[in-house]
Amino acid sequence: MGGKDIAGKKCALITCCEEEDPIVMDGIRIPLERSAALLKWNMVGEVLVPGVLNEGDIEKTDGCQQAAALAEKF
Repeated sequence: MGGKDIAGKKCALITCCEEEDPIVMDGIRIPLERSAALLKWNMVGEVLVPGVLNEGDIEKTDGCQQAAALAEKF
């Protein structure tokens, strides 16, 4: 990072997948959490939305509301 102090920044994860089991999102969640810890970033939250396969499926979940609430933390 060119010698710049980037510790203390806020980050979050918003993701969805077609699978119904949210554990499949561990493939993105865990590396992000570990990277944030290494960089000394503050993970302020996550929104994991399973069961989103087809266009419009996200509207059948509360994922957008969760994402909006998460955005308030920044």
